[in-house]
Amino acid sequence: MPRLLTALILTALLAVAGCHTFTESHDQHTVTAPLNDTFTVSLMSNPSTGYQWQVVEYNKKFVEPVGSPKYTPKGSSAGAPGTETFTFRGVAEGKTHIKFEYRRPWEKDVEPARTYDIIADVQ
Repeated sequence: MPRLLTALILTALLAVAGCHTFTESHDQHTVTAPLNDTFTVSLMSNPSTGYQWQVVEYNKKFVEPVGSPKYTPKGSSAGAPGTETFTFRGVAEGKTHIKFEYRRPWEKDVEPARTYDIIADVQ
């Protein structure tokens, strides 16, 4: 039984080791992003309030967005909060800020409700 448990733990650790997902805990930090591979930024969101995350700054020399953001609700009830996930690909070695703002798209000249900023060090 202990060998089975050890094997399951090692399998889980190896599965997680290949993931490159950055969350709100990485705000204002430098993170290592993979060159020629994808990584994701997952941020808490609640689109039923009208707010959504928007990417407002990144250097396309080092990273590029892949597809559209994906929203995953936490529950099945209407208006439930969830996670908005953005996928990027590291395209060249170097560092770039990736900045996000949480705002209502129709509100102009209004400060964002929240901001998020990481420095992606593509290696």
